Amino acid sequence: RPCSFCTNHMLVGSEGEPAAPVIWCYDDIDGGRFYRCVDRAIHWSDGRLVRMSLALDITDFRDAERSLKKTVTKLNERVKELNCLYAISKLLEEEHDSLEEVFKGVVDLIPSGWQYPEIAFARIIFGGQEFKTKNFQETVWVQKNEIFINGRISGTLEVGYLEKRPERDEGPFLREERLLLHSIAEKLGKIIELVTARNELKLSQERYNLAVEGSYDGLWDWPDIDQDAEWWSPQWYGLLGYEDGEIEASFSHFRALLHPDDLVRVEENVRAHFEEDVPFDMEYRLRTKSGEYRWFRGRGKVTRESDAKPVRMSGSIRDINDIKLAEEVLKKSRQIFADLVEKSLTGIVIIQDHQVVYTNPEFEKMTEPFPLSYFIPSFKGIHPEDVEKIRRSYNSLLEGEQREVDIDFRFYPMGSFGDRSKMKWVLCRGSITEHDGRQAVMLNMMDVTRIKNMEEAMLLQSKMASLGRMAAGIAHEIRNPLAGVNIYLDALETSLTKAREPKQAREIIKKISSTSQKIEGVINRVMDFSKPSEPKLTLADIHKPIKDALSLASVSLRRRGIRIQKSLAKNIPPCLLDTVLMEQVMLNLIGNAAEAMKGVQGERKIGVRSFLQGETIFVGVSDSGPGVPLHLRAEVFDPFFTTKENNAGIGLSICNRIVTDHGGSIRVGESIWGGAEFVVEIPVGKE
Repeated sequence: RPCSFCTNHMLVGSEGEPAAPVIWCYDDIDGGRFYRCVDRAIHWSDGRLVRMSLALDITDFRDAERSLKKTVTKLNERVKELNCLYAISKLLEEEHDSLEEVFKGVVDLIPSGWQYPEIAFARIIFGGQEFKTKNFQETVWVQKNEIFINGRISGTLEVGYLEKRPERDEGPFLREERLLLHSIAEKLGKIIELVTARNELKLSQERYNLAVEGSYDGLWDWPDIDQDAEWWSPQWYGLLGYEDGEIEASFSHFRALLHPDDLVRVEENVRAHFEEDVPFDMEYRLRTKSGEYRWFRGRGKVTRESDAKPVRMSGSIRDINDIKLAEEVLKKSRQIFADLVEKSLTGIVIIQDHQVVYTNPEFEKMTEPFPLSYFIPSFKGIHPEDVEKIRRSYNSLLEGEQREVDIDFRFYPMGSFGDRSKMKWVLCRGSITEHDGRQAVMLNMMDVTRIKNMEEAMLLQSKMASLGRMAAGIAHEIRNPLAGVNIYLDALETSLTKAREPKQAREIIKKISSTSQKIEGVINRVMDFSKPSEPKLTLADIHKPIKDALSLASVSLRRRGIRIQKSLAKNIPPCLLDTVLMEQVMLNLIGNAAEAMKGVQGERKIGVRSFLQGETIFVGVSDSGPGVPLHLRAEVFDPFFTTKENNAGIGLSICNRIVTDHGGSIRVGESIWGGAEFVVEIPVGKE
């Protein structure tokens, strides 16, 4: 049978003549060679048709052809990749207002650079958005590459196929395609940075232009401090009344515009800024186009090289002329206000949020001194009887019930609460005002202590005059019949002396006489009170009446179990005294102290002390009793005021009168034992 590769039937035509040669290839698998065969029919010399076969070994040629084909294919792929990369590069070189245009253009160009562009797709994921080709589908044949922005992963670029393809270097993809993908992702990262920076620069430029155009400041730049030329913004020119560029922008011209009085100061400030880095922020005057000088606030900042050498300076100016004029007006207004308030004869205080925020000198003089930490609602130092009416008035102002209130009250300067001698009366007007933009209360206070004291003295004098007239009348009415009673008693005693049994009658007469003498003694004391005698003042040692009084009272005090503590200073000089009256004062104070300790449990003590302070002698009588309540300390020296039964209440008022006649004063406070202490102040005697 014919061989499988026999071509005899093709070598002879239908008419029995030789046909066209048959060319075919033979692959010798066993020999590893490849041949090109040519078969044809020829007329042999004897007329027969003979088959002639020629075989050419083309193994090397075929291998070279295959290699060339592969190379061409690879070159075609590289050309596609380069074309794709070139197209993307051209796209990225164009200016784009947004990244969306870039991403859309890139995803449409990417498939053209892959081996099977007809089934390739691409997608970019960036900033929470997706940009993909129209044929995009989720498949398993995908290559991905991260997009880096400033060294951080910010997005993903991916390319894939819709269908499976023969395996290559990376699945169906070539190694070169991975490099292309990486290159495109890298370029995307850079273009994103570029577009972002360009957009930020554009936005910054727009903002700068808006800031320059809309700002009240004129900007300037001195790009090279070794050169004279500067740059001034249009607003800089406008602030001085010039058109943009109308005059030369230079440092020398700036110096020429400066007010002569400001020139040296500005130059010194610039030098200090360059050499010592002192901030350049100052006020100076510049000459405008009209020839007038206006005030400006100039600021600047120097730029330095790595060796700290100043090379450039930029800054701004702002027109503050109106502010300076307003400051001058305000300064004058404040000076007038200060003259009115600081030199006012009334005390002025401003209260805000229950705290004192301002006091004038007169108020501080009045309160001796006054702490700004004082909390108003505590009403510390106010007389207890006046606290409630002050609280009502203060609250009515804060709650808007009244815009203004007038009130008088008593208070004690700081550290002297309860000291009657330092208590002050003030007439106060409170009103709503404004301080630092918020509501406040302003108090205007006038010291009316002298007026009040005069009123009290006149009232007391009137009472005493009435009391004196009444006491004189009573004494007169009692003394006349009492004198008759004494006469009759004397006569009766004389007649009884002659009687046989006079003893019992004489006892009765003695009792009647004793009682009569007591009545007369009371009358004499009332008369003394109503018509006080002038003290007989002589230079004397104040310790004498003190010791005499203690000597007289010692027996009575021992019986009551009261211990005396005496502390008399040795450096006390003589003073003008009526020793009899001062002894009466001391006896009264010691007696009152003893009475105050009735019923007191534990040790009962009376202290007597003296000391010298400046030109004043102080004598104190203290006890360990219950003390005098604060609200009563101002009344204990009033005539007929008493808290004891069967007591006339004139003892302390007589003491007060005697001490006052000596040019001194008497006050009540608290003793070291918690009881009362009465302190007498007597001036040192002078010729």
